[in-house]
Amino acid sequence: MSGIPGTELDGVLDPTSGGGNPIMEFKGIVGAGSTGNTLTFIIADSGDGAYDATAYIEGLGSSSPGGGTPGGDELTISAPASLSIFAIALLAMSQIRRRRII
Repeated sequence: MSGIPGTELDGVLDPTSGGGNPIMEFKGIVGAGSTGNTLTFIIADSGDGAYDATAYIEGLGSSSPGGGTPGGDELTISAPASLSIFAIALLAMSQIRRRRII
């Protein structure tokens, strides 16, 4: 676990085991004119019965904000595709929340 200075986050699971920035950065290539692209977020929560896991997702765009620990192969996402991916992610997150409420 690690804190992120300058934020309220004082218990973030640090995938680098303290050896880097706990903020993970992922990139992916989305070719011009491609369709049917999918971005999936899987968030796990264990240890108790409360759904209290949190994921902050930002920077879905065509340029890297920098400063994060690389989380996989370097990829690039074009701006129009990133808006579609963001909309799909919001829809998926709302469906997950809806399932938990029911």
